[in-house]
Amino acid sequence: MSSLRAVPSETATLEWREPEPKLWVALRDGDSIGTVEFHDGCFVTFNRGGAEITTSSSLPAAKAVLSDHRGRAVPLSYVAVVTGIVAISIAAMALFSVLG
Repeated sequence: MSSLRAVPSETATLEWREPEPKLWVALRDGDSIGTVEFHDGCFVTFNRGGAEITTSSSLPAAKAVLSDHRGRAVPLSYVAVVTGIVAISIAAMALFSVLG
C-alpha cells in the first residue's frame, strides 16, 4: 500500500517559526522548506535536506533566500525508482566487466 503526500505549493506564503534562539524554520503549507541559523556572526541558510545554500549578513537577507528558493519536495516513490535504476546500472556494469 502506498501513501501520497501533498507537495507544497510554490505560491503559498512562508510561515516562519523560531523553535529556539538563533534558529528559524521556514514552512510552506505546513512543510519545512529550510532553516536559517545564526553562527559565528552570520546567518546561514539551509535547504530542507540540510545542505547549506548561502550565508548572509542579516536575517531578512537570509530569509529572502528561502522565499526565492524553489526547492521542490520529491516524492519518496521517485527516489526509490531512481535508486533502483542506479543499482541495476551498477550491477550491469559489474557483470559486463566480469564477462567482457
